[in-house]
Amino acid sequence: MFPVETISAKMLDYYVDRRDTLIIDLREKESYMHSHVKGAVNMPYGEIDGYTAFPKGKILVLYCDRPRTFLTVVTIPAPFSRL
Repeated sequence: MFPVETISAKMLDYYVDRRDTLIIDLREKESYMHSHVKGAVNMPYGEIDGYTAFPKGKILVLYCDRPRTFLTVVTIPAPFSRL
């Protein structure tokens, strides 16, 4: 299992513009196009199961606008990544 940590919106600033971090916006494309966190990529929640590879050794920060969903940080160790 990969380490998972819930962070506050304020803590998100720590991860913006970092080379070792990939910020993933899980909202629908329309919401992402309207506004998103600087540097975030869009992978809609309903399609995330279709992604089989993430960048090697990156810290993943995932966020969306669903109730009870918080900012989540996941560290994917390099041996488990496929890109």
